[in-house]
Amino acid sequence: MTTEGAAFWIYLGTFVNLGGGAGLVLGLIARFAARPYMTPLRLGAFLGLLVIALLIGIVASALSYTLTSTAHASASLRVVSLMWPILVSVLIFIWASDFPLSRIFSRRS
Repeated sequence: MTTEGAAFWIYLGTFVNLGGGAGLVLGLIARFAARPYMTPLRLGAFLGLLVIALLIGIVASALSYTLTSTAHASASLRVVSLMWPILVSVLIFIWASDFPLSRIFSRRS
């Protein structure tokens, strides 16, 4: 592996995981400061933090896709680098914020 190849994978790993790190930090802030099911004001703060995590995921997605496109990587790696940061930032945010998904997906028949 050349130095350029190693730098590519280091940058790609950083860009892809950028959304997850932001989702984790913002999700923990939302868990302790903005429980969304308590008051409408806290729901607004929760949604604001979710939007920030989503925007960071979009920026990370753009950076990783630009890197893979510039390096002429395979199409599957480009698609993964485009979708993964957005998906991870939102999923980790919801997990870290301890959002009560059972209230949305109730087990009623």
